[in-house]
Amino acid sequence: MKNLSIEKIRKSVEEAEHFSDDKRKSLQEQRLESLVLYAAKNSNFFAELYKDIPKNFKLEDLPVTSKKQLMPYFEDWVTDKDITIKSLENYFSDMENIGNPFLEKYSVLTTSGTTGQPLWMVRDKFHADVHGSLMAERLFKRFGIADLLDISKNRCASVLGTGGFHSAVCSFERMRKNSINPDNLLLCSILEPVPEIVKKLNNFNPVVLTGYPSVLAVLAREKIEGRLEISPKAIACSAEQLTDYAFDMMKKAFDAEITNSFCSTEGGEIAFNCKKGNMHLNDDWIIVEPVDENNNPVKDGKMSSAVLVTNLSSYLQPIIRYKIEDSIIIENEKCSCKSMLPVIKIMGRSGDNLTFISSGKSRAIAPVMLNFIITKTNGILQFQFVQKSEKNLELRALYSPEYDKNQVKREISKYVLELLKDNDLDEVKFEISDKAPVASKGGKIKSVCVEI
Repeated sequence: MKNLSIEKIRKSVEEAEHFSDDKRKSLQEQRLESLVLYAAKNSNFFAELYKDIPKNFKLEDLPVTSKKQLMPYFEDWVTDKDITIKSLENYFSDMENIGNPFLEKYSVLTTSGTTGQPLWMVRDKFHADVHGSLMAERLFKRFGIADLLDISKNRCASVLGTGGFHSAVCSFERMRKNSINPDNLLLCSILEPVPEIVKKLNNFNPVVLTGYPSVLAVLAREKIEGRLEISPKAIACSAEQLTDYAFDMMKKAFDAEITNSFCSTEGGEIAFNCKKGNMHLNDDWIIVEPVDENNNPVKDGKMSSAVLVTNLSSYLQPIIRYKIEDSIIIENEKCSCKSMLPVIKIMGRSGDNLTFISSGKSRAIAPVMLNFIITKTNGILQFQFVQKSEKNLELRALYSPEYDKNQVKREISKYVLELLKDNDLDEVKFEISDKAPVASKGGKIKSVCVEI
C-alpha cells in the first residue's frame, strides 16, 4: 500500500469522494489491514501492543493509543530505526532546520506541548503524497484556487505562530526554501502587534492570505474599519475551528474564496469545507471515531468528548486509534453538494473572539494569540482566558507543582501585558484569578471565552 504512485493516489482521491459509504468502508478496511500488519512487523511498540489481536481483527479490537503512552517509547514506535531521539534533538536544536529535510528525506513537525512534552511527528514521501493529493483534489480544485497558489507568480502571506517546528510554519519554510521566487512569500507572527501585521500586509499586498481563523477574523475587522487595505482573492484557514463569526467577518471584509482545513499534527488533513459551508471528512484515508470520556462510541448526530484518529497513510510513525481531545459531531445527513464524504462539525477547537476598548477605540485580540503565549510558558496545566468587560481580561489556571507558581504568574503577566500594549490596549486591565477554569455545559473547557 505504501508504495502507491502519486498518480494512483491522486486518481483514488478523486474517485473515492463519490463512492458509496459501503465502497469507501471497504477501501478503508483494506488500508487499515495493510497499516496494522506493517506496524506490527516494523514497530517494536506495535508488535508488543498487537501480539494478542485476532487474525481477522476489526477496528474496535485495536487498543486506544495516546501521546502520553507513545512518546516514552518513541524509538520503538517509529518504523525506521535510523530515527532516534538524539538525532531529532540535534535537528530541533537549530532553528535554521525549520523546513529542511530530516535525514535528507523526511519532514518533521511538533505540537506546541502546552501540557507536557511536545509530540514529534516524522513524515515520509508517501504521507506527503496522500495529504497533498487530498488538498489538491478536495480543496484547491473545489474552490478553483490552484493557480492562485502558484507562488512563482502570486504573492502569499501567512500569519502563524512562529518560533517552533509547528506544522504550518514548517510547510511555509519548505515552500520558501524550495521556491524560485521566495520574495513572493511573507510570514508574520501572530504575536506581532496587529498594527504592525497590518502595515506589513498593506506593503506586501498578497493575492492569497493564510492563517488561523481567529486571527484572520481580526484582520477582517481591520479591513472593515479601513486600516487593512489588501484585497486577496483567496483566504485559506487551518488549525482552528472556523466559527460563524470568523467566516461572516471574512465574507463581509473580502471578496475572496474562503477555504478551511481541519487538520492535526497526528491526523493530517482530516476534513475540508465545501461551497455549501460544510466540513467533509476524508474518511478514505483518515478514520475518525467520536467517543465519550470512557472511549465508548458516540452515535452520529451526538457530540463527542474526544476522537480516536487513525491516519491510514502514516506508516513511518503509525497513528492508530490515537486519542485527540477534540469534540465533533458526525452528521446523519449527506451534504447537498456532490461529495459523498461524511459531514462533520468541529465543536472544540477555538475560543471566542475578544474585542476591547482603549482610548475610545476598539481593537480585537484573536484567541490563538493568547493560546500561543501559553506555549511560551512552562508550568501551566490548564488555562482559560476570560474577557470580563470591554477593559478587563482575566486568567484562570491550574499550575504544575513542579514550578514556582508565583514565577509562572509573573511570566504570564509579562507576556500578556506586552501583547496588550503592542496592540494599543494600555487601558485594559489584566488580572490572574484564583478561580479554576470553568467547563461549558458540554464538558469542554474553552481556552478563551467572553463573560460579559
